[in-house]
Amino acid sequence: MNKLEPETHRPMPWHAGWMKAAAAVAGLVIIIAAIIGIWGPLWPTAPAFYPTTPSLESPLELSFKVKNRSALFPLRNLQIVCMLVSARSQSNKAFAETGVTISQPVGDLAPGQSETYTCPLHVAVDLREGDKIVRAKIDFISQYDSRWPWGGRSKSESDVFTLNTSPPQWLVGDGAATASR
Repeated sequence: MNKLEPETHRPMPWHAGWMKAAAAVAGLVIIIAAIIGIWGPLWPTAPAFYPTTPSLESPLELSFKVKNRSALFPLRNLQIVCMLVSARSQSNKAFAETGVTISQPVGDLAPGQSETYTCPLHVAVDLREGDKIVRAKIDFISQYDSRWPWGGRSKSESDVFTLNTSPPQWLVGDGAATASR
């Protein structure tokens, strides 16, 4: 072969093109995952609920935060019912499946917006003076307008939250210290 003659290009192997395409797809997935991690899901989501520290007077007199996790879709005409799944007092009085609609108007939650509300579950239980709730589980049921024109209303139920009395706080999950749902 003469050194002055140009080298001929060999065609690129078929798998090299696939490797470039796979790298491009992987890069796109990483970018989308970063966007979702920073701003939230790009699709409609159910509201997320976060109870705050219970009142010292009654753990059933609680405030909670509700958040629209979607980065693009609002929650319209949101209605929230606080549910007392189960509870037991010091005097061994039991309560179960009692709901209270929150009295404050909720209305709409914009994408990524959070609001704090008060749940008056204490009005749903009849305790004698001095008797206190020692075990309880709550959850939240929400209804809101569907994002689709033919969808009507959507309904969702939050995780169960279990009362931990020392220190007083609501923990996500079906705690072992309380009766099962």
